[in-house]
Amino acid sequence: MRVLVVDDEPRIREMFRETLSQDGYEVELAGDGPEALRIAQDRQIEIALVDLILPGIDGLELTSRLKESHPDMDVIIITAYGNRESVIRALRARVYDFLTKPLNMEELLVSVRRASEKHLLLQENRELRQKLVERGIFYGLVGTSPVMQKLYQEINQFAPSECNILIAGESGTGKELIARAIHENSPRSHRPLIVVDCAALKEELLESELFGHAKGSFTGALYDKTGLIEDANGGTLFLDEIGLTSLSFQSKLLRTIQEREIRKVGSTKSIPVDIRIISATNQDPLRMVEQGILREDLFYRLNVARIDVASLRQRKEDIPLLVRFFVQQSRNLPSPDSFTIANEAMERLLQYDWPGNVRELENAIERAIAAGDKDTLLAENLPEQIQGPPLEPLSFPSPLPLKEVEKRHILTVLEDTGGHRAKAAQILGISRPTLHRKLRIYNINE
Repeated sequence: MRVLVVDDEPRIREMFRETLSQDGYEVELAGDGPEALRIAQDRQIEIALVDLILPGIDGLELTSRLKESHPDMDVIIITAYGNRESVIRALRARVYDFLTKPLNMEELLVSVRRASEKHLLLQENRELRQKLVERGIFYGLVGTSPVMQKLYQEINQFAPSECNILIAGESGTGKELIARAIHENSPRSHRPLIVVDCAALKEELLESELFGHAKGSFTGALYDKTGLIEDANGGTLFLDEIGLTSLSFQSKLLRTIQEREIRKVGSTKSIPVDIRIISATNQDPLRMVEQGILREDLFYRLNVARIDVASLRQRKEDIPLLVRFFVQQSRNLPSPDSFTIANEAMERLLQYDWPGNVRELENAIERAIAAGDKDTLLAENLPEQIQGPPLEPLSFPSPLPLKEVEKRHILTVLEDTGGHRAKAAQILGISRPTLHRKLRIYNINE
């Protein structure tokens, strides 16, 4: 683990180097902000110890610039001036810790050790995520199709940053799961993710729930109430169906984003907050702006990064994998591994357009399991709208296990590509190592 020490006093720098080196850290030293930025550009720095008062660029400005290019870097501010204003500025600059002089070296080591443990955990999580992605499962999101691989890449790209994100997609496509995946992969994962369903809260309650209220601010306000935004301090606020909020509420939300502070209903006191906002809508956000439903200035604040979620009908190749996932998750099966899907049932699932998307598919599988026996999912157990007209007889009459369905699909794609594994992996929407692993699992000669 490499630590960057930024202090304009050589004696302090050397003292920190000696203490941290004895504890097993690699240490880089800088006497001012520009030197620190040069070192961070050339070296992988996980933790920075930054003096608040520096020549040229002060410690908090340096922190902001370091985290712009290195979102995962944890910065510990050290200062002899621990006043309220500097603490608030440190909070807004997203520092990891704030230590005051005279400094106890053991206190410093405890802070650095906590930050290094956090980085090791993040690295372990990244490795685990990669393994899950290869299996087609990513924080509850399931699929190996090209559109899902693109989604996973976008989550990994945007999660480490601090930018607000707008997720757009039809109902039932998993927008909340995407928000959770972003939060869990962000530097804010140790702080709360607060989910707000804007469609479920009445207009008169929404402002009080999010901003809180002061005692006596309205009839029935018998005590001070902390709002959900304050609860999310240091973490992430997910606003589902943001387009269903009033323009008045949007105006107050815009002020919160701009000023990084809130005021409770009925109070004149400002409370500093540090939150990242992920919002979602099942409508076209630009059309909502044109129609005057969504404030344009708020849209640009929320839409710093944009994720468009594909509907299930746009990625039907993921349906067998999704079905297998829901079967494994079912509480109504004594032995999910031996449970099979009748060929006609899978054909019905593949031909249906799924207006309710993944949520509708999950409900259909659970209903079919509950309505049928515990060995095989039959077409007759599916909801009526999915059963449709009679199908032509299939070339293989007996039910197949889901693994056999996947194996046959891989063999078909390999045959269509003349055995070209790179092309086959691209068509299947998986990486070449994942394809090689599946070939070994299914004992397919490479």
